[in-house]
Amino acid sequence: MRVLYIFDSFKNSLHTDELGSLAVKISSETDSINYYSYLPVSDGGEGSLKIVERFTGGEKINIHSMTADGSTLETYYIIKDGTAYIEVAMTSGIEKLKNRKKSILKRNTYGTGVVIKDAIDKGIKNIVLFVGGTATCDGGIGIIKALNGEQRDEFLLKKLKIPEFSHYTNIKITIATDVNNPLLGSKGASYVFSAQKGASKKETELLELKMQELRDLVFLNFGQDIDFPGAGAGGGIPALLSAYFNVNMVSGFDYISSLINLESKFMESDLIVTGEGKFDKQSYMGKVVGKVLQKAKQMNKEAMVICGISLIDVAEIPVFQLSAYKRSVFDKEESVRAFSNLIKSLVLYSKLYTKKQA
Repeated sequence: MRVLYIFDSFKNSLHTDELGSLAVKISSETDSINYYSYLPVSDGGEGSLKIVERFTGGEKINIHSMTADGSTLETYYIIKDGTAYIEVAMTSGIEKLKNRKKSILKRNTYGTGVVIKDAIDKGIKNIVLFVGGTATCDGGIGIIKALNGEQRDEFLLKKLKIPEFSHYTNIKITIATDVNNPLLGSKGASYVFSAQKGASKKETELLELKMQELRDLVFLNFGQDIDFPGAGAGGGIPALLSAYFNVNMVSGFDYISSLINLESKFMESDLIVTGEGKFDKQSYMGKVVGKVLQKAKQMNKEAMVICGISLIDVAEIPVFQLSAYKRSVFDKEESVRAFSNLIKSLVLYSKLYTKKQA
């Protein structure tokens, strides 16, 4: 039997590649009969660029940029056949923050703008932007300020201003994301996502006012409404970019799946094992795990889930939780140990499944 592992990251614990490599290693050491493999997949968040690098063989462009809190860092993007592939989390991501206690009102996407500007200065006309995993909620203002040559500042604490230039309409940006939330309202960027990035209730309310102010500014300057489905992704990045660029929104998972030829890998497999840190209702809102389970069902494949913690009950799918081993969140070493034990349980399940199929 062929078992295929497809994981999303367990945030603040184990990354996608670590999970996949460990799962294959433990499985193969425990069971020499069945075949185990791992496929890196992303929904447009962290790890997307590594997948692009691995499957396209594009040129790696190293660059100096900034984190969301203004610290300097070394990062990179990929160029292949006239297209630049850029991951927002590589600069403006939560895991790149030097000071997580710094208010979200003082964070922005300026560092991502530095990377985009570098690609444009190289003559790139087509950009694929992966926007998941941001530490920001600035509506993409930081990106535009960097493109306009302005200095990075804490503009969310001031009266908002946006440049009136619009000469990037000949550049296409394909935004890959896992969400369809608008910019504003109860389902928008501020109210749904900012708390996950450390915003207090008061800061969330202030961010919503800032995003409303931004929407009004764009409408007055360009006559364009930037509050549309998907505009709230990545802290509102698609919102302002849509006023300056030729923007196309796509499913991050579908984009990556096409790149790695996921469907053929499913066809070759008998059992699909997927997982993430928190398995909940949001898992079915465009994220890796929900998409994998949906495709497995469509293709009549057996599926299982491994997660840090599960907040939903899916009767037809076995769900294994790391939190069952311990009462609270645990460190990386303990995570590896617990994850390894779960993989051994999966190997036992695989053997039982093989006997059932025989």
